[in-house]
Amino acid sequence: MGRRPLCLFVLLIIGALLALNLIGVDFVPVTADLKEALMRYAEPREAVLYGVADASAAYDDYTVCLLSDVSASPASAADGDGEGARPLSVGKVRLYLPPETIYPAGSVLRAEGMLSVIPGAENPGEFDRASYYRVQGIYLEMRQSTAREAGREARPVKGSLLGMKRAVSERIGETYPSDAAGIMGAVLIGEKKDLPEDIRSLWRAGGILHMLAISGLHLSLIGMGIYRALRKMRLPAAAAATAAVSVILLYTLLIGAPVSAVRASVMLALLLAAPLIGRTYDPLTALAAAAVLILMENPAYLFYSGFQMSACAVLIIILLGRRGTLMRALFLYLWMLPLTAYHYYEIPLLGVLVNLLAVPLLPLLLLFGIAGLFGGAGSVLALPGTALVKLMNDGLRSVRQLPFSVLVTGRPSFVRLAAYAAALLLFTCAYMRLRLYKRRFLLLFLLPLLIGILAFSPPALRRGRLKLTFLSVGQGDGILLELPEGKNILVDGGSSSKFEVGRRTLLPYLKYEGIETIDYMVATHLDEDHMSGLKELLQMAADGTERLRIRAVVLPDLNMRDASFRAFEALAQDAGARVLYAKRGDKLTFDQTRIEVLGPDKAAETVPPDGNAQCVVLGVHLGAFDALLTGDVEGDGETSLVRYLSGSKAYEVLKVAHHGSRNSTTEAFLDAVRPQIGVISAGRGNFYGHPHAALMQRLEEAGTRIYRTDEEGAVTVMTDGGDFAVSTFRAA
Repeated sequence: MGRRPLCLFVLLIIGALLALNLIGVDFVPVTADLKEALMRYAEPREAVLYGVADASAAYDDYTVCLLSDVSASPASAADGDGEGARPLSVGKVRLYLPPETIYPAGSVLRAEGMLSVIPGAENPGEFDRASYYRVQGIYLEMRQSTAREAGREARPVKGSLLGMKRAVSERIGETYPSDAAGIMGAVLIGEKKDLPEDIRSLWRAGGILHMLAISGLHLSLIGMGIYRALRKMRLPAAAAATAAVSVILLYTLLIGAPVSAVRASVMLALLLAAPLIGRTYDPLTALAAAAVLILMENPAYLFYSGFQMSACAVLIIILLGRRGTLMRALFLYLWMLPLTAYHYYEIPLLGVLVNLLAVPLLPLLLLFGIAGLFGGAGSVLALPGTALVKLMNDGLRSVRQLPFSVLVTGRPSFVRLAAYAAALLLFTCAYMRLRLYKRRFLLLFLLPLLIGILAFSPPALRRGRLKLTFLSVGQGDGILLELPEGKNILVDGGSSSKFEVGRRTLLPYLKYEGIETIDYMVATHLDEDHMSGLKELLQMAADGTERLRIRAVVLPDLNMRDASFRAFEALAQDAGARVLYAKRGDKLTFDQTRIEVLGPDKAAETVPPDGNAQCVVLGVHLGAFDALLTGDVEGDGETSLVRYLSGSKAYEVLKVAHHGSRNSTTEAFLDAVRPQIGVISAGRGNFYGHPHAALMQRLEEAGTRIYRTDEEGAVTVMTDGGDFAVSTFRAA
């Protein structure tokens, strides 16, 4: 380290940043104007923006334009007075415009719409948009917006690069079929907007998602390919290196300068420059130089997964030195597992073999992809690239079908991460130093034990405890019960305000918790705000696109079952789940936990059936703890439930029915249930007015403490059957 002062300097910087993070220092500077804007637009509010257009990305239903140097004002003087109405300098803003609305870079835009703070995650495991964009200095977004050009600034380089990227993206879409265009866009220009989520998940499960992130592998192939080609043309080394580095830097800017590409381009530039100035290239020093430049530009990148995984992978390769290909692949895989599990909650068990087969195909993928662009749509030049993408996707699907190809780990605790790192360090030292080379392969039999440290939490941590998580799904319901017996019950999972709530909220939380089997999936009734996400999960299980197993689906036992009911039954059967029907009096009994069905009352079913009145109502019991999950029960269903519960003991936790509507959870119901805690699942700013003020007053008068998912994110109740504790995601 004494010969590498820059490496020591980087370690000191990282140590200082970690220490500052522990004491709560925010590394992204926030100006006084921006602080005021974050308070003013905490809720969506009409505003007028003036800013300069940077990059734009066109989707099917909308276009996103990044505005820089933005000033924001209330839409009219009536929205504020005095200082409250003055324009605020807010930096960058994401602007959502109608589809095919593209403005050239440098266009000065006047935009009107609903301005708000970019929302963060509301549940464990959920993608945190606020944190992701905050690292880039973006805090605000405007939706329902229109814009017009109010001037033009000269930005020739950026404008040319963005225009080129847009043209290449359109060319890719025209040249390749949809299932190949997303892969080619990611591999050639780092454009992932057309990459389907199921394909992204497929490549992640195979352990080769890094091939879709333009970084060292891509840039070294392109940069060194250009350099060697120019040298063969007898161009001087200095001129060849300058040309290669120039192309790489422009290419990095073209793809948006992601952290991994910046790191790779800096290291490649130093590799080519070192012999020209009479110095020896030292990869550790080059990595340190790249890290310094990135962290000086924005210290928050230290906590960004892209920077962590890119830098750590290169560091491990450097430290492994000139080992055999298989050994390097194995130890790179083992040392990257903690980051993979921490950020993605799953690990690809066959990742080493898949990488050994897939990574050598990357040069062909790049070559065929570029050749296809020259040929255009329908050209024979596009056929090899299309065939190669299909071959890789089909191969990854076959791998996914193998038993234990992917292991869902959940997010490992820091204790498990530290234990794994210590064990792996001992394993690595023993393997590298063992002199009985012909027998050291016996150490490989320890690998399952090593991975087990990372993948499995001790059963004692969960034994005897019941965990109920009321997920924040917007305007809808979604509740996960994790029983002390190790069973998992998902009660509802839908939303009328969140898009793809199954893939974006339910599935990430299941993975975060390390759950790949749902023992019982309960649809209290078949309104979309209770079942849309359940249908997504069932479809994933049926298609095999995720490592998810659903053993049984529980539906209300109704005499009349309409087409949507039958379609849901069929989807459950396609997913390999048993279909069960619940009515009042049914029970699920486990070693410690008892779940009783309190509704629907099949004898009281109306014609046609009232979905809310006839929804499934569950009582959950462990020791002295009782929780009541009410779905959307109201009206006749609630009246019948009050009669049935009359004289029963109080419930500690109540899931307030129908998102806190005015007509549910009456005084008579509260007198019968006497809850200590009431959890309301509703969407933020929903146009139904949930929860209603009259309902809130009834709960307060009943002495019930209220928790709301729209304000506090996911609400978690943990109990051992005696005492119970309540925590919220936003408070945590």
